[in-house]
Amino acid sequence: MLRLPVTAVAALALLAACSSPGVRKTSTPAVATDVPQHAAAVRSGHLRLTALSGRCGIHAASGTHALLEPTGQFCRLRIRAASADSSAHTFALYDQRLRLADGTDVAPASGPMDVKRQPDGVTLGAEDLVEVVVWWDIPASATATGVTLVGDHDADADGGFVVPAVNPEGVLVPLHGMADAAPRS
Repeated sequence: MLRLPVTAVAALALLAACSSPGVRKTSTPAVATDVPQHAAAVRSGHLRLTALSGRCGIHAASGTHALLEPTGQFCRLRIRAASADSSAHTFALYDQRLRLADGTDVAPASGPMDVKRQPDGVTLGAEDLVEVVVWWDIPASATATGVTLVGDHDADADGGFVVPAVNPEGVLVPLHGMADAAPRS
């Protein structure tokens, strides 16, 4: 008779361990065909930013209620933003700029960002982190070579646990193999 309660307790303990908020999963590409960037984290504002994975040559963006074609080609990049101090800061997705081989900087495209339901920005609490996917529409013949990752523009707060802001205009991070992934809609 004691066997059933012991089994039930063991099953609950395993379930609790599997759903523990302290368990950290590694980041995966937004889609299997995205190219891992292996980029080092950079600091801008009060945030640590990392280009994780992405690709170009995307011929359509689809969402729950829309299918959108680019004027040229879509590029997407998964970015991790982490608060570098004990204050809240906002990461603005539309501040990120994709650098093309000809030196042109391109702002995110609102069309695919809306179709994919990406927010304009994300507020991060103390030591929080988030991963988002930013979309651009670039000319069909263009090649993405980098991204300028831009953190928050918040003023430095007073206090001993606040890290001063750095690189307010962002940091250019080289991107590799963005055009090498197999085309996919």
